[in-house]
Amino acid sequence: RKSVEPPSSPDDNQLSEERPTETQPPSRSALSIAVPAAILILALALRMWGLTWGLPNERHVLSYHPDEGVNLVSGVLDEGQLRPHLDIKFYHYGSLYFYAWQVGVALNRSYGVIKYPVTGQPNSPVSDSPAAMIFVGRLLSAFFGVGTVALLIALGTRLFRRELGWCAGLLFAVIPAAVLHGHYATVDSAATFFVTLALLVSAKLFQQTTPKALLLAGFCCGLAGAAKYNAILVFAAPMMILLSKRPFELPRIAREKTIMVAGVLIGFLIACPGVFLNFDGFKKDFLFELNKSREGMGTLFVDTGNGWVYTLSTSFRYGLGIPLLLAFLMAIVWSFL
Repeated sequence: RKSVEPPSSPDDNQLSEERPTETQPPSRSALSIAVPAAILILALALRMWGLTWGLPNERHVLSYHPDEGVNLVSGVLDEGQLRPHLDIKFYHYGSLYFYAWQVGVALNRSYGVIKYPVTGQPNSPVSDSPAAMIFVGRLLSAFFGVGTVALLIALGTRLFRRELGWCAGLLFAVIPAAVLHGHYATVDSAATFFVTLALLVSAKLFQQTTPKALLLAGFCCGLAGAAKYNAILVFAAPMMILLSKRPFELPRIAREKTIMVAGVLIGFLIACPGVFLNFDGFKKDFLFELNKSREGMGTLFVDTGNGWVYTLSTSFRYGLGIPLLLAFLMAIVWSFL
């Protein structure tokens, strides 16, 4: 006997309409915003945490970091006063970060957002105290660090896929070396930012090698060198891309290299104009750093052994952590296979 379903009542239809539906997973577009935003917030939080460490106070004139005082006095100030625009006489590093720092200090003097006491006067906070100016420089480093995380997310997404970009950004957001250097008023965080920017722009050369793309890639490499001289080595990345695309088209590669070299010179000279504004000072400080890299710096590196071994066994071991260091070494080997 065939069973007959009783007719549904209006109340039953209403209940079925009001029955909650299953929760839908987040859309890809929502994840594309939420995940990078969470990574950037984490990166910023880690770099802001402890940012006031060792700032000048009534007990000491400059910060506890050995380079911050030198950078402030030589790269930002001139006999206690903010240097005039483009007037930098300190070329042990590229001047790009110091120009950004000068702008930050000038803005803070105008608006007084960050105030700290003058050393030895705890009850008179001002925006141009050594502590306030160093804190401005540290904020710049923190922002450059967070910006590097964003660039790495974009680079990983462009070269591979978004999940790998997220992993790259997350790793840089938390590794000790990156977080540590994001706390100091030094050139390292800025140099890393511009190196990553150069890599991101250079990655576009896989798709097209128009004069505009070539010039922009070289320009960003020049900015990296203007932040820290040895960062100019990032120029090898776009050069290798050209060689991998057209290994036998030497005349065309030569033309493309010429365009990129022009971009490098433009970027470097714009951000480090001391080459022609103060050539003698630039030459003196640049050669000092070059000789220091060969001969060492007094007793600072005595008994540290071979530099390559020391970097792997000490700097990278503690700066990256052993698991990430092993992954880094494996990636180098894999790149040659």
